[in-house]
Amino acid sequence: TVPSVGPGASVPVVATAVLRTDLPKRDFYVGAIADPGNLVPEFRNGNNELAAVNLLTVTHGPDLVVASVQAPAEVECNRSFVVDLTITNQGTGEIGAATDQAVIAKGSNIEVGIYLSTNAGITVSDTLVGTAVFSSLAAGASLPLSVNVTLPPNLAPGQYYIGAMADRSRVLREASNANNALAGNRITVR
Repeated sequence: TVPSVGPGASVPVVATAVLRTDLPKRDFYVGAIADPGNLVPEFRNGNNELAAVNLLTVTHGPDLVVASVQAPAEVECNRSFVVDLTITNQGTGEIGAATDQAVIAKGSNIEVGIYLSTNAGITVSDTLVGTAVFSSLAAGASLPLSVNVTLPPNLAPGQYYIGAMADRSRVLREASNANNALAGNRITVR
């Protein structure tokens, strides 16, 4: 609410807004409308709107990366082993904030996938061997995880890369999804 303004006068107004998390990443104009409901009788209503000259660039604060992933050098099919990994939020926004409606609407959990791959490019098309979930991670913070995985009994013996992908289901709006996966060491499956 703005106090009354005399003829020919102006009143500076400062407003704070929280942006919705469902906004797309792009540039926006920010503007203001005086008397949006036309409640004040005026000589002219056509001059009540003004957009700023500068654009506001909307980006998404969180940015998950797999900082490390490690497994034993040799493993056997149908036996469990531990994969150690670290997820880092290298972005500027926290994950799990009350304003993060995209995550909240999908159950408030971010899923990390553990994969076996025949090459160093970890994708969701590789063999999923385990998962872990988390629901919050501050900007700049890291989360160490130890995940028990069991290889499928029909997996062919040979050399594989162990890898991990943060937010494998892509429920989180983040600065970049291109950096969510990392290949760790090569392992021999017997």
